[in-house]
Amino acid sequence: MIGPEHLPIYDSHQRTQLQLINNPAIPACRRDLAERELDITRNVFKMAGESQ
Repeated sequence: MIGPEHLPIYDSHQRTQLQLINNPAIPACRRDLAERELDITRNVFKMAGESQ
């Protein structure tokens, strides 16, 4: 179960994934993983009723 107290952790994770995605030195396979992780994080915010 994810509660409101967990959202700051997901926010931090989202920012980290965005940094990786936007870094041109990151290999494509790592960027793909970061994009999947970002989708998961955005789904958590959607389920929590947050817009990030």
